[in-house]
Amino acid sequence: EAEQILARLWAEVLDVARVGADDNFFELGGDSILSIQVVAAARKAGLVFRARDLFEHQTVRALAAVARRDGAVEAEQGPLTGSAPLTPIQHWFLDADPAEPGHFNQAFHFDVRVPVDAARLASALVRVATHHDAMRLRFGRDGDGGGWRAHFAPPGEAVPLDVVDLAGLDGDARAARLTAAAEAAQRGLDLAAGPLLRAVLFTAGDADPSLLLVAHHLAVDAVSWRLLLEDLGTCLADITAPLPPKTTGWSEWGRRLQQHAASPGLRDAARTWLELPFERAVELPQDGPGVDDGTGADDGTGADADRVDRVVLHERRLDAAATRELLAAAPGGAQARVDELLVTALAGALAAWQGHDVVLLDLEGHGREELPGTDLSRTVGWFTTLHPVALVIDPAAAPADALAAVTAQCRRLPGRGLPFGVARHLSDDAALREALAALPTPRVSCNYLGQLGAALDTGGPLVRSARPTGPMRSPAQHRRHWIEVNAAVLDGCLVVEAGASRDRHRAAGIDALLDDVLARLAALVSAGAVVVPDAVDVAAFGWDQDDLDDLLEGLDD
Repeated sequence: EAEQILARLWAEVLDVARVGADDNFFELGGDSILSIQVVAAARKAGLVFRARDLFEHQTVRALAAVARRDGAVEAEQGPLTGSAPLTPIQHWFLDADPAEPGHFNQAFHFDVRVPVDAARLASALVRVATHHDAMRLRFGRDGDGGGWRAHFAPPGEAVPLDVVDLAGLDGDARAARLTAAAEAAQRGLDLAAGPLLRAVLFTAGDADPSLLLVAHHLAVDAVSWRLLLEDLGTCLADITAPLPPKTTGWSEWGRRLQQHAASPGLRDAARTWLELPFERAVELPQDGPGVDDGTGADDGTGADADRVDRVVLHERRLDAAATRELLAAAPGGAQARVDELLVTALAGALAAWQGHDVVLLDLEGHGREELPGTDLSRTVGWFTTLHPVALVIDPAAAPADALAAVTAQCRRLPGRGLPFGVARHLSDDAALREALAALPTPRVSCNYLGQLGAALDTGGPLVRSARPTGPMRSPAQHRRHWIEVNAAVLDGCLVVEAGASRDRHRAAGIDALLDDVLARLAALVSAGAVVVPDAVDVAAFGWDQDDLDDLLEGLDD
């Protein structure tokens, strides 16, 4: 029975027709983000296991053998109240004192496939926001310019819902009205007074209703959206229907991180970042019109060069066949993951561009790492990890060699980056905090969001739409990175986007960079360079590729 439940859930999550007992989750296209989705779906079906179990037992048969019918993590089921600890990623955003901090959002537009009226939708939104405590977070400063603090607003507060009637408008007028309403919703969040979630229902009689949901990033991440959509769909169908039990609460997770920050093991793990070759890096090239050309012109560091509204989004995508090949070629475990292939391709392209073999990157992860006694599979919030790396890579290396080098260096960093943020923002070791803060800030960030399209497809009444969402960030906010690279699988295709200031970099240069990234990705897959050599296995001992080469040379002698 457990095998049948898992096979059904895998087929739904991975969008495949059939799953056998010995099929491998990662070979079918699974990744770490989808593994969290499977954990949550299995819990609803009465099976309990951790995301780590799925990595260690990758077939239906093996996972069913370790799944339990009980043993769920105890979690507070009532609404959380009082103060809430700030997590590392929240510190990262707030401590930088961003301009207009209330406008830093995530948003999605959905077609509504069932009849819906504003009253039913408003009630459903309130119930979802009450159930998922992060939706009720509020943020403010201590005193005049003091540190940031967070607390929970009382449960039951209304979620702002605007209804925009598009009936009678022609194409251009309808598009303009949609865009204006979306932009207003994006600007309509308030960290101190609320809300952190608001909605716009677009109607045109009974035809083609759509729903825009805007949430502040301090309260949500990519994984959170599926949970919100699932529960919103349940409430729209039946406002009295029970919602799945909560997992580890936001406040409890914050407390666990604070305890983790005080442990000697965490401090030792965080010092790993101090051993990376940051001092060998060179500055990223700039060729935009705002860069100093020796004539005393703007050097590109002024406000104009860092305004979000001066950022150009450059996009490249793999077709569906190439994407299927990429996902099938990276089944995780001892083999390279998709995010590792992406980092290898990006690092190689950057090394070739800058003409130097040390590349600095800020790497993002989903951050829902397992601490003892915690389960975040159905917890809404912003859990992202962000940590710097200094990667040594030969841009002319063969695909297999480049992958081995990059993956070995990335896997030497513990906890998928979690220790860096915890120590950097929460540790009571001032010297360690200052040392980590003093590391150079990479000019390029990289984030792989997994199969985002599949994650948002809940099978419910809300279907992801291409209608406008409005600008996610305030144009007054300073950009942390010169180039932001985000990748996700949408509608079966890997989409890679790079956001770059038109003042720092010319469009042709960013386009060429993305072309090189995709070419290197294709080379990694076509060369079959997905099996990570043993250098990664021994990296846990503090070895690197040179150490292993020396050992093998000695054995040959």
